[in-house]
Amino acid sequence: MCPGMGVQAPVVRHRFAFALAAVALGALVLRVAFVVAMRDRAVLSDGFHYHQGALYLVDGRGFINPLSLAMNGTVTPDAVHPPAWESLLAVASWLGMRSWFWHQLVAVVVGTGAVVMVGLAGRQAFGARVGLIAAALAAVYPNFWIYERDLMSEPLALFAVALVLFLTYRFRARPSLGLAVALGAAVGLAAMTRAELVLLGPLVVAPLLLSRRQLDWAPRIGWLAAAGGACVLLIAPWAAYNTTRFERFVPLSNGAGSAMLAGNCPKTYEGDLYAYYDFGCLTRTRQVSSDPSIADGQFRHTALDFMRANKAEVPVVALARVGRAFNLYRPFQQARLETERGGPLWSLRLALLTYWVLAPLAVAGVFVARRRRQVVWPLLVPVFIVVVAVLPSIGTVRYRAIAEVSIVLLAALTIDAALRRWLPDLGRRRPRAEPDVEPTPTDLEVQSA
Repeated sequence: MCPGMGVQAPVVRHRFAFALAAVALGALVLRVAFVVAMRDRAVLSDGFHYHQGALYLVDGRGFINPLSLAMNGTVTPDAVHPPAWESLLAVASWLGMRSWFWHQLVAVVVGTGAVVMVGLAGRQAFGARVGLIAAALAAVYPNFWIYERDLMSEPLALFAVALVLFLTYRFRARPSLGLAVALGAAVGLAAMTRAELVLLGPLVVAPLLLSRRQLDWAPRIGWLAAAGGACVLLIAPWAAYNTTRFERFVPLSNGAGSAMLAGNCPKTYEGDLYAYYDFGCLTRTRQVSSDPSIADGQFRHTALDFMRANKAEVPVVALARVGRAFNLYRPFQQARLETERGGPLWSLRLALLTYWVLAPLAVAGVFVARRRRQVVWPLLVPVFIVVVAVLPSIGTVRYRAIAEVSIVLLAALTIDAALRRWLPDLGRRRPRAEPDVEPTPTDLEVQSA
Protein backbone atom coordinates (compact mmCIF):
# COMPACT_ATOMS: atom_id res chain seq x y z
CA MET A 1 0.00 0.00 0.00
CA CYS A 2 1.29 3.46 -0.85
CA PRO A 3 2.02 5.80 2.05
CA GLY A 4 -1.06 7.68 3.09
CA MET A 5 -3.41 5.57 0.98
CA GLY A 6 -5.28 4.31 4.03
CA VAL A 7 -5.96 7.91 5.02
CA GLN A 8 -6.95 8.89 1.50
CA ALA A 9 -9.45 6.06 0.97
CA PRO A 10 -12.28 7.51 3.11
CA VAL A 11 -11.75 10.92 1.51
CA VAL A 12 -11.93 9.37 -1.95
CA ARG A 13 -15.09 7.47 -1.09
CA HIS A 14 -16.65 10.64 0.25
CA ARG A 15 -15.68 12.42 -2.96
CA PHE A 16 -17.53 9.82 -5.01
CA ALA A 17 -20.53 10.05 -2.67
CA PHE A 18 -20.64 13.85 -2.96
CA ALA A 19 -20.40 13.68 -6.76
CA LEU A 20 -23.15 11.06 -6.95
CA ALA A 21 -25.34 13.10 -4.61
CA ALA A 22 -24.89 16.14 -6.87
CA VAL A 23 -25.93 14.07 -9.90
CA ALA A 24 -28.96 12.76 -7.98
CA LEU A 25 -29.97 16.28 -7.01
CA GLY A 26 -29.82 17.36 -10.64
CA ALA A 27 -31.87 14.32 -11.63
CA LEU A 28 -34.48 15.15 -9.00
CA VAL A 29 -34.77 18.78 -10.12
CA LEU A 30 -35.16 17.76 -13.77
CA ARG A 31 -37.84 15.22 -12.96
CA VAL A 32 -39.83 17.50 -10.70
CA ALA A 33 -39.68 20.25 -13.32
CA PHE A 34 -41.02 17.91 -16.02
CA VAL A 35 -43.84 16.63 -13.83
CA VAL A 36 -44.83 20.16 -12.78
CA ALA A 37 -44.75 21.40 -16.38
CA MET A 38 -46.92 18.47 -17.53
CA ARG A 39 -49.26 18.26 -14.54
CA ASP A 40 -52.29 19.41 -16.54
CA ARG A 41 -51.97 16.50 -18.97
CA ALA A 42 -54.10 13.44 -18.26
CA VAL A 43 -52.53 10.18 -17.17
CA LEU A 44 -53.91 7.36 -19.30
CA SER A 45 -53.39 3.67 -20.03
CA ASP A 46 -51.71 1.63 -17.28
CA GLY A 47 -50.91 4.78 -15.34
CA PHE A 48 -54.64 5.20 -14.63
CA HIS A 49 -54.77 1.55 -13.60
CA TYR A 50 -51.93 1.91 -11.09
CA HIS A 51 -53.16 5.21 -9.64
CA GLN A 52 -56.79 4.26 -9.20
CA GLY A 53 -55.94 0.73 -8.15
CA ALA A 54 -53.72 2.09 -5.37
CA LEU A 55 -56.59 4.23 -4.09
CA TYR A 56 -58.98 1.27 -4.09
CA LEU A 57 -56.37 -0.82 -2.29
CA VAL A 58 -55.87 1.68 0.51
CA ASP A 59 -59.65 2.11 0.77
CA GLY A 60 -59.96 -1.57 1.62
CA ARG A 61 -61.24 -2.95 -1.69
CA GLY A 62 -58.17 -5.08 -2.31
CA PHE A 63 -56.49 -5.49 -5.68
CA ILE A 64 -59.35 -4.92 -8.13
CA ASN A 65 -59.47 -3.91 -11.77
CA PRO A 66 -60.21 -0.15 -11.83
CA LEU A 67 -61.11 -0.21 -15.53
CA SER A 68 -63.86 -2.77 -15.00
CA LEU A 69 -65.25 -0.75 -12.13
CA ALA A 70 -65.11 2.51 -14.08
CA MET A 71 -66.62 1.11 -17.29
CA ASN A 72 -69.37 -1.20 -16.08
CA GLY A 73 -69.41 -1.04 -12.29
CA THR A 74 -68.10 -4.59 -11.92
CA VAL A 75 -65.72 -5.38 -9.06
CA THR A 76 -63.20 -7.81 -10.57
CA PRO A 77 -60.14 -9.19 -8.77
CA ASP A 78 -57.03 -8.02 -10.53
CA ALA A 79 -53.57 -9.49 -11.11
CA VAL A 80 -52.83 -8.14 -14.58
CA HIS A 81 -49.71 -6.57 -13.08
CA PRO A 82 -47.54 -7.79 -10.22
CA PRO A 83 -48.31 -5.80 -7.06
CA ALA A 84 -45.11 -3.94 -6.10
CA TRP A 85 -45.73 -0.63 -7.86
CA GLU A 86 -49.40 -0.39 -6.98
CA SER A 87 -48.58 -1.27 -3.38
CA LEU A 88 -45.97 1.48 -3.17
CA LEU A 89 -48.48 4.02 -4.47
CA ALA A 90 -50.99 2.67 -1.95
CA VAL A 91 -48.55 3.34 0.89
CA ALA A 92 -48.22 6.93 -0.32
CA SER A 93 -52.02 7.18 -0.53
CA TRP A 94 -52.35 5.84 3.02
CA LEU A 95 -50.04 8.67 4.11
CA GLY A 96 -52.43 11.17 2.51
CA MET A 97 -50.72 11.54 -0.88
CA ARG A 98 -53.72 10.52 -2.98
CA SER A 99 -53.63 12.89 -5.95
CA TRP A 100 -52.18 12.27 -9.38
CA PHE A 101 -49.47 14.82 -8.67
CA TRP A 102 -48.46 13.23 -5.38
CA HIS A 103 -48.19 9.83 -7.03
CA GLN A 104 -46.06 11.36 -9.78
CA LEU A 105 -43.74 12.80 -7.13
CA VAL A 106 -43.43 9.33 -5.60
CA ALA A 107 -42.42 8.07 -9.04
CA VAL A 108 -39.89 10.91 -9.28
CA VAL A 109 -38.29 9.88 -5.98
CA VAL A 110 -38.09 6.25 -7.11
CA GLY A 111 -36.66 7.35 -10.46
CA THR A 112 -34.00 9.40 -8.70
CA GLY A 113 -33.20 6.36 -6.59
CA ALA A 114 -32.71 4.41 -9.82
CA VAL A 115 -30.15 7.01 -10.95
CA VAL A 116 -28.22 6.54 -7.70
CA MET A 117 -28.35 2.77 -8.00
CA VAL A 118 -27.08 2.95 -11.60
CA GLY A 119 -24.12 4.97 -10.35
CA LEU A 120 -23.38 2.41 -7.64
CA ALA A 121 -23.71 -0.48 -10.09
CA GLY A 122 -21.34 1.21 -12.54
CA ARG A 123 -18.80 1.88 -9.79
CA GLN A 124 -18.96 -1.72 -8.58
CA ALA A 125 -18.66 -3.16 -12.09
CA PHE A 126 -16.20 -0.86 -13.82
CA GLY A 127 -14.89 1.81 -11.43
CA ALA A 128 -15.88 5.15 -9.95
CA ARG A 129 -15.59 7.25 -13.08
CA VAL A 130 -17.80 4.89 -15.10
CA GLY A 131 -20.30 4.92 -12.24
CA LEU A 132 -20.51 8.71 -12.23
CA ILE A 133 -20.78 8.87 -16.03
CA ALA A 134 -23.55 6.25 -15.97
CA ALA A 135 -25.43 8.11 -13.23
CA ALA A 136 -25.17 11.36 -15.18
CA LEU A 137 -26.52 9.66 -18.31
CA ALA A 138 -29.39 8.10 -16.36
CA ALA A 139 -30.16 11.50 -14.81
CA VAL A 140 -30.83 13.14 -18.18
CA TYR A 141 -31.76 10.21 -20.44
CA PRO A 142 -35.49 10.55 -21.23
CA ASN A 143 -36.04 6.80 -21.33
CA PHE A 144 -35.44 6.91 -17.58
CA TRP A 145 -37.73 9.83 -16.69
CA ILE A 146 -40.64 9.82 -19.15
CA TYR A 147 -42.39 7.01 -17.27
CA GLU A 148 -42.59 8.92 -14.00
CA ARG A 149 -45.13 11.43 -15.25
CA ASP A 150 -47.07 8.54 -16.81
CA LEU A 151 -47.20 6.69 -13.46
CA MET A 152 -45.93 3.49 -15.02
CA SER A 153 -44.10 0.82 -13.03
CA GLU A 154 -40.88 1.35 -14.97
CA PRO A 155 -39.12 3.62 -12.40
CA LEU A 156 -39.31 0.81 -9.84
CA ALA A 157 -38.29 -1.76 -12.47
CA LEU A 158 -35.25 0.34 -13.40
CA PHE A 159 -34.29 0.58 -9.73
CA ALA A 160 -34.71 -3.17 -9.23
CA VAL A 161 -32.63 -4.09 -12.30
CA ALA A 162 -29.85 -1.70 -11.24
CA LEU A 163 -29.96 -3.21 -7.74
CA VAL A 164 -29.64 -6.74 -9.12
CA LEU A 165 -26.67 -5.72 -11.26
CA PHE A 166 -25.00 -3.91 -8.35
CA LEU A 167 -25.35 -6.97 -6.13
CA THR A 168 -24.19 -9.24 -8.97
CA TYR A 169 -20.89 -7.43 -9.38
CA ARG A 170 -20.47 -7.02 -5.65
CA PHE A 171 -20.95 -10.76 -5.19
CA ARG A 172 -18.32 -11.46 -7.84
CA ALA A 173 -15.88 -9.27 -5.91
CA ARG A 174 -16.74 -10.54 -2.41
CA PRO A 175 -18.91 -13.68 -2.48
CA SER A 176 -20.88 -14.35 0.69
CA LEU A 177 -24.09 -15.97 1.86
CA GLY A 178 -25.52 -12.58 2.80
CA LEU A 179 -25.02 -11.21 -0.71
CA ALA A 180 -26.56 -14.37 -2.19
CA VAL A 181 -29.66 -13.82 -0.07
CA ALA A 182 -29.74 -10.13 -1.03
CA LEU A 183 -29.53 -11.09 -4.70
CA GLY A 184 -32.48 -13.44 -4.38
CA ALA A 185 -34.51 -10.77 -2.61
CA ALA A 186 -33.63 -8.22 -5.30
CA VAL A 187 -34.83 -10.61 -8.01
CA GLY A 188 -38.02 -11.09 -6.02
CA LEU A 189 -38.56 -7.31 -5.93
CA ALA A 190 -37.90 -7.10 -9.67
CA ALA A 191 -40.35 -9.91 -10.43
CA MET A 192 -43.00 -8.29 -8.24
CA THR A 193 -42.63 -5.19 -10.42
CA ARG A 194 -42.39 -6.74 -13.88
CA ALA A 195 -43.19 -10.45 -14.12
CA GLU A 196 -40.65 -11.22 -16.85
CA LEU A 197 -37.84 -10.09 -14.53
CA VAL A 198 -38.19 -13.38 -12.63
CA LEU A 199 -35.89 -14.66 -15.40
CA LEU A 200 -33.04 -12.78 -13.71
CA GLY A 201 -32.99 -15.69 -11.27
CA PRO A 202 -32.07 -18.52 -13.63
CA LEU A 203 -30.17 -16.29 -16.08
CA VAL A 204 -28.06 -14.23 -13.67
CA VAL A 205 -28.19 -15.49 -10.10
CA ALA A 206 -27.93 -19.23 -10.76
CA PRO A 207 -24.91 -19.03 -13.13
CA LEU A 208 -23.25 -16.49 -10.85
CA LEU A 209 -23.53 -18.60 -7.71
CA LEU A 210 -22.78 -21.95 -9.31
CA SER A 211 -19.66 -20.68 -11.10
CA ARG A 212 -17.68 -19.96 -7.90
CA ARG A 213 -14.88 -22.43 -8.62
CA GLN A 214 -13.03 -21.66 -5.39
CA LEU A 215 -15.88 -23.31 -3.46
CA ASP A 216 -17.08 -26.90 -3.33
CA TRP A 217 -20.43 -27.74 -4.88
CA ALA A 218 -22.18 -28.06 -1.51
CA PRO A 219 -21.80 -24.41 -0.47
CA ARG A 220 -22.57 -23.23 -3.99
CA ILE A 221 -25.84 -25.15 -4.02
CA GLY A 222 -26.55 -23.96 -0.48
CA TRP A 223 -26.10 -20.31 -1.51
CA LEU A 224 -28.32 -20.86 -4.53
CA ALA A 225 -31.00 -22.39 -2.32
CA ALA A 226 -30.75 -19.43 0.05
CA ALA A 227 -31.09 -16.97 -2.85
CA GLY A 228 -34.05 -18.88 -4.25
CA GLY A 229 -35.65 -18.99 -0.81
CA ALA A 230 -35.33 -15.21 -0.43
CA CYS A 231 -36.93 -14.71 -3.84
CA VAL A 232 -39.78 -17.11 -3.10
CA LEU A 233 -40.31 -15.53 0.31
CA LEU A 234 -41.09 -12.20 -1.35
CA ILE A 235 -43.38 -13.66 -3.99
CA ALA A 236 -45.19 -16.26 -1.86
CA PRO A 237 -47.63 -13.94 -0.02
CA TRP A 238 -48.89 -12.54 -3.31
CA ALA A 239 -49.21 -16.01 -4.84
CA ALA A 240 -51.02 -17.28 -1.74
CA TYR A 241 -53.37 -14.30 -1.80
CA ASN A 242 -54.21 -15.04 -5.42
CA THR A 243 -55.26 -18.59 -4.57
CA THR A 244 -58.12 -17.07 -2.57
CA ARG A 245 -59.31 -15.02 -5.57
CA PHE A 246 -58.73 -17.08 -8.71
CA GLU A 247 -59.52 -20.60 -9.76
CA ARG A 248 -56.13 -21.13 -11.38
CA PHE A 249 -52.73 -20.53 -9.81
CA VAL A 250 -51.38 -17.02 -10.42
CA PRO A 251 -47.87 -16.70 -8.95
CA LEU A 252 -47.14 -13.24 -10.39
CA SER A 253 -49.48 -12.04 -13.12
CA ASN A 254 -52.32 -13.19 -15.34
CA GLY A 255 -51.68 -10.61 -18.04
CA ALA A 256 -49.58 -12.65 -20.47
CA GLY A 257 -52.55 -14.07 -22.38
CA SER A 258 -54.18 -10.68 -22.92
CA ALA A 259 -50.85 -9.23 -24.12
CA MET A 260 -50.42 -12.11 -26.56
CA LEU A 261 -53.93 -11.73 -27.96
CA ALA A 262 -53.64 -7.95 -28.23
CA GLY A 263 -50.49 -8.45 -30.29
CA ASN A 264 -51.74 -11.36 -32.42
CA CYS A 265 -54.93 -10.42 -34.20
CA PRO A 266 -55.84 -9.08 -37.67
CA LYS A 267 -55.04 -5.40 -37.06
CA THR A 268 -51.54 -6.17 -35.75
CA TYR A 269 -50.59 -8.22 -38.80
CA GLU A 270 -51.22 -5.40 -41.27
CA GLY A 271 -51.75 -1.64 -41.43
CA ASP A 272 -50.71 1.08 -38.99
CA LEU A 273 -50.75 -1.24 -35.97
CA TYR A 274 -48.48 -3.80 -37.58
CA ALA A 275 -46.44 -5.51 -34.83
CA TYR A 276 -47.97 -3.20 -32.20
CA TYR A 277 -51.19 -4.11 -30.38
CA ASP A 278 -54.95 -3.74 -30.55
CA PHE A 279 -56.77 -4.22 -27.25
CA GLY A 280 -60.01 -4.24 -29.20
CA CYS A 281 -59.11 -7.87 -29.89
CA LEU A 282 -59.82 -8.60 -26.23
CA THR A 283 -63.23 -6.98 -26.20
CA ARG A 284 -64.22 -8.74 -29.41
CA THR A 285 -63.40 -12.17 -27.96
CA ARG A 286 -66.58 -14.04 -27.07
CA GLN A 287 -67.40 -16.47 -24.27
CA VAL A 288 -64.64 -15.32 -21.94
CA SER A 289 -64.74 -16.51 -18.35
CA SER A 290 -65.49 -14.00 -15.62
CA ASP A 291 -62.53 -15.45 -13.69
CA PRO A 292 -59.46 -13.50 -14.93
CA SER A 293 -57.13 -16.47 -14.41
CA ILE A 294 -59.26 -18.61 -16.74
CA ALA A 295 -59.83 -15.73 -19.17
CA ASP A 296 -56.08 -15.26 -19.43
CA GLY A 297 -55.69 -18.85 -20.60
CA GLN A 298 -58.54 -18.39 -23.09
CA PHE A 299 -56.86 -15.28 -24.49
CA ARG A 300 -53.59 -17.17 -24.82
CA HIS A 301 -55.21 -20.08 -26.65
CA THR A 302 -57.02 -17.69 -29.01
CA ALA A 303 -53.74 -15.92 -29.75
CA LEU A 304 -51.98 -19.23 -30.41
CA ASP A 305 -54.79 -20.31 -32.74
CA PHE A 306 -54.40 -17.06 -34.67
CA MET A 307 -50.64 -17.56 -34.86
CA ARG A 308 -51.06 -21.09 -36.16
CA ALA A 309 -53.50 -19.86 -38.80
CA ASN A 310 -50.94 -17.23 -39.89
CA LYS A 311 -47.76 -19.17 -39.21
CA ALA A 312 -46.00 -17.90 -42.34
CA GLU A 313 -46.29 -14.32 -41.11
CA VAL A 314 -45.46 -14.92 -37.44
CA PRO A 315 -41.63 -14.76 -37.73
CA VAL A 316 -41.76 -11.48 -39.67
CA VAL A 317 -44.24 -9.91 -37.25
CA ALA A 318 -42.20 -11.09 -34.28
CA LEU A 319 -39.05 -9.57 -35.76
CA ALA A 320 -40.90 -6.32 -36.38
CA ARG A 321 -42.01 -6.32 -32.72
CA VAL A 322 -38.39 -6.46 -31.63
CA GLY A 323 -37.68 -3.70 -34.12
CA ARG A 324 -40.37 -1.54 -32.54
CA ALA A 325 -39.05 -2.20 -29.03
CA PHE A 326 -35.52 -1.20 -30.03
CA ASN A 327 -36.59 1.74 -32.24
CA LEU A 328 -35.47 0.10 -35.46
CA TYR A 329 -38.88 -0.31 -37.10
CA ARG A 330 -41.20 2.66 -37.70
CA PRO A 331 -39.54 4.59 -34.85
CA PHE A 332 -41.29 7.93 -35.37
CA GLN A 333 -44.68 6.28 -35.69
CA GLN A 334 -43.85 4.35 -32.52
CA ALA A 335 -43.28 7.62 -30.68
CA ARG A 336 -46.71 8.87 -31.79
CA LEU A 337 -48.38 5.63 -30.75
CA GLU A 338 -46.90 5.79 -27.26
CA THR A 339 -48.43 9.21 -26.59
CA GLU A 340 -51.48 7.11 -25.62
CA ARG A 341 -50.16 7.23 -22.06
CA GLY A 342 -50.77 10.98 -22.04
CA GLY A 343 -47.18 12.21 -22.30
CA PRO A 344 -46.10 14.89 -24.82
CA LEU A 345 -44.83 13.82 -28.22
CA TRP A 346 -41.67 15.92 -27.91
CA SER A 347 -40.48 13.93 -24.89
CA LEU A 348 -40.92 10.64 -26.75
CA ARG A 349 -39.05 11.99 -29.77
CA LEU A 350 -36.27 13.21 -27.50
CA ALA A 351 -36.17 9.75 -25.92
CA LEU A 352 -35.86 8.22 -29.40
CA LEU A 353 -33.03 10.51 -30.52
CA THR A 354 -31.01 10.10 -27.34
CA TYR A 355 -31.47 6.33 -27.53
CA TRP A 356 -30.01 6.40 -31.04
CA VAL A 357 -26.95 8.12 -29.55
CA LEU A 358 -26.54 5.78 -26.59
CA ALA A 359 -27.31 2.46 -28.29
CA PRO A 360 -24.20 2.42 -30.53
CA LEU A 361 -22.08 3.48 -27.55
CA ALA A 362 -23.57 0.59 -25.57
CA VAL A 363 -22.68 -1.89 -28.33
CA ALA A 364 -19.15 -0.50 -28.36
CA GLY A 365 -19.09 -0.88 -24.57
CA VAL A 366 -19.35 -4.65 -24.94
CA PHE A 367 -16.11 -4.68 -26.94
CA VAL A 368 -14.43 -2.26 -24.52
CA ALA A 369 -15.26 -4.60 -21.65
CA ARG A 370 -13.95 -7.63 -23.53
CA ARG A 371 -10.72 -5.81 -24.37
CA ARG A 372 -10.29 -4.89 -20.70
CA ARG A 373 -11.16 -8.47 -19.74
CA GLN A 374 -14.08 -7.29 -17.66
CA VAL A 375 -17.22 -9.33 -17.11
CA VAL A 376 -20.14 -8.06 -19.16
CA TRP A 377 -22.59 -10.95 -19.55
CA PRO A 378 -24.89 -9.90 -16.66
CA LEU A 379 -25.58 -6.64 -18.52
CA LEU A 380 -26.72 -8.54 -21.60
CA VAL A 381 -29.31 -10.60 -19.74
CA PRO A 382 -31.92 -7.77 -19.44
CA VAL A 383 -31.63 -7.19 -23.19
CA PHE A 384 -32.29 -10.88 -23.79
CA ILE A 385 -35.30 -10.79 -21.45
CA VAL A 386 -36.77 -7.88 -23.44
CA VAL A 387 -36.51 -9.90 -26.64
CA VAL A 388 -38.12 -12.94 -24.99
CA ALA A 389 -41.00 -10.80 -23.66
CA VAL A 390 -41.61 -8.94 -26.92
CA LEU A 391 -41.41 -11.76 -29.48
CA PRO A 392 -44.84 -13.35 -28.77
CA SER A 393 -46.72 -10.29 -27.53
CA ILE A 394 -46.42 -6.52 -28.13
CA GLY A 395 -43.82 -4.36 -29.85
CA THR A 396 -43.44 -1.34 -27.59
CA VAL A 397 -40.52 0.74 -26.35
CA ARG A 398 -41.90 0.53 -22.82
CA TYR A 399 -41.06 -3.19 -22.75
CA ARG A 400 -37.43 -2.22 -23.43
CA ALA A 401 -37.22 -0.19 -20.22
CA ILE A 402 -35.64 -3.03 -18.21
CA ALA A 403 -32.68 -2.99 -20.64
CA GLU A 404 -32.04 0.76 -20.29
CA VAL A 405 -29.83 0.23 -17.22
CA SER A 406 -27.51 -1.99 -19.25
CA ILE A 407 -27.54 0.47 -22.16
CA VAL A 408 -26.51 3.34 -19.90
CA LEU A 409 -23.78 1.35 -18.12
CA LEU A 410 -22.24 0.08 -21.34
CA ALA A 411 -22.43 3.52 -22.97
CA ALA A 412 -20.70 4.98 -19.91
CA LEU A 413 -17.92 2.40 -20.31
CA THR A 414 -17.39 3.54 -23.91
CA ILE A 415 -17.33 7.21 -22.90
CA ASP A 416 -14.79 6.40 -20.20
CA ALA A 417 -12.62 4.60 -22.76
CA ALA A 418 -12.82 7.62 -25.08
CA LEU A 419 -11.82 9.96 -22.27
CA ARG A 420 -8.85 7.75 -21.45
CA ARG A 421 -7.79 7.81 -25.09
CA TRP A 422 -8.22 11.55 -25.58
CA LEU A 423 -6.93 12.47 -22.12
CA PRO A 424 -4.25 9.86 -21.40
CA ASP A 425 -3.53 11.20 -17.93
CA LEU A 426 -6.97 9.97 -16.82
CA GLY A 427 -6.04 6.33 -17.35
CA ARG A 428 -2.41 6.40 -16.33
CA ARG A 429 -3.05 4.71 -12.99
CA ARG A 430 -5.73 2.28 -14.09
CA PRO A 431 -5.11 -1.24 -12.73
CA ARG A 432 -5.36 -4.19 -15.08
CA ALA A 433 -8.33 -6.50 -14.60
CA GLU A 434 -7.48 -10.18 -14.45
CA PRO A 435 -9.69 -12.73 -16.19
CA ASP A 436 -12.48 -14.18 -14.06
CA VAL A 437 -11.69 -11.71 -11.25
CA GLU A 438 -14.12 -8.92 -10.56
CA PRO A 439 -12.41 -5.55 -11.16
CA THR A 440 -12.90 -3.41 -8.08
CA PRO A 441 -12.00 0.26 -8.11
CA THR A 442 -8.74 1.02 -6.32
CA ASP A 443 -8.28 4.10 -4.24
CA LEU A 444 -6.10 5.69 -6.90
CA GLU A 445 -8.64 4.90 -9.65
CA VAL A 446 -11.45 6.39 -7.61
CA GLN A 447 -9.30 9.46 -6.89
CA SER A 448 -8.66 9.93 -10.60
CA ALA A 449 -12.46 10.19 -11.13
